[in-house]
Amino acid sequence: EALLNELPKDKKISAVSISWGRLGEDPECTKLIQMLIGSGVMVSTTNPYLFYGNNAKFSTIDRQMYSDADNIESYDVGFWKKDLEATHNTLLIPAGGRTIAGFYDNSQYIYCGANGGMSWATPYLVGVYALAKQVSPNLTPEHFFDIAHKVGAHDEKMGDNVFIQPQKIVEYLQKENVLQNIETKGR
Repeated sequence: EALLNELPKDKKISAVSISWGRLGEDPECTKLIQMLIGSGVMVSTTNPYLFYGNNAKFSTIDRQMYSDADNIESYDVGFWKKDLEATHNTLLIPAGGRTIAGFYDNSQYIYCGANGGMSWATPYLVGVYALAKQVSPNLTPEHFFDIAHKVGAHDEKMGDNVFIQPQKIVEYLQKENVLQNIETKGR
């Protein structure tokens, strides 16, 4: 806690990604996570709903090989299909279907196919939050999740769950900032 308070205001930590869901079940880790959240840091594990409520529930979706990353039709719910049929209003995060740098030399790439896990989605989610925070520095995780659901894309194969759309989140926050500035100047 002292370390967080020692950081200069322009160097404050705003988001932490922990790709392990069991952290929320460990009392010591839970205490640390709650301390970070209390100091204004967004902390996401593979089960952030433990800290932010049901609006923070997410699952993964996979992009099919050679498909357009910007087209929602390129994604499938993969092995989470049965889980998603039982859930409602879950935020869907891309996980599988990634091309990454290779392990052996700097000219190699590896395609990681379908069935990406929650641990792959967690850093993506926190990265989108960090981008959104640049647009709206006072953004809270709860407001972020509300916006993500509000502007998320729908597809009938995903049920009533929503596909996260980082660009739409940023655009929404930009409009929200303009409206706040108009209201402030009008007073």
